[in-house]
Amino acid sequence: MKTSDKRIRYVLAAGFLAIVFNVINCSENKKEDLLPLALVFALTGSNTLADLPQPVDGTATVRLGEDNLVFTKQFECESGNINNPDPNNGLIGGFITVGTPDPNDPNGFPIVPMLMIHNIDFSIDTQTLGDNGVAVNVDMAQGSYGIGTNFTPGNCVGTVKENSATVFDLQAIDCPATRQTPQSTLPDTTFSFRVRCTK
Repeated sequence: MKTSDKRIRYVLAAGFLAIVFNVINCSENKKEDLLPLALVFALTGSNTLADLPQPVDGTATVRLGEDNLVFTKQFECESGNINNPDPNNGLIGGFITVGTPDPNDPNGFPIVPMLMIHNIDFSIDTQTLGDNGVAVNVDMAQGSYGIGTNFTPGNCVGTVKENSATVFDLQAIDCPATRQTPQSTLPDTTFSFRVRCTK
């Protein structure tokens, strides 16, 4: 709902700008000026969504519906190899796990909520997330979300923001999110995340 509200605001703002420019350009020698029209098309034709803020190294931010979550501890950051899948299950390996450390566990093992990304190969700049690619879960106390709608797996695009010798930064915006088990009562929603794991 929020995304459509923003798009409506952008279209209204673009229309207002077009009117202002047309009023300014009413003089006889500017009747052929196409700048206002070009600006309107440039503003309304852009469907790109803004990046999430860059998280601190070893952490992640997740927007789940209207809720913003910050995961403060990285537990795994390991690349798989798409060219060398496991012969037993076809999985390429590679994991990113970022969550909240359990204060009662001396090793600080993660407790929910947490973000888990499976089968990721850091050498790929645009990641297919979900059913046909990299599995992404947001585990909550009430259950787990995955990419999809109405308990049907789906897909979303993840974009690598940085891939250096020390950092892998992955972002996905407005992915559809659905429950992972049929008995769960979690409602469908959307989620966005940006994870910055240290290698």
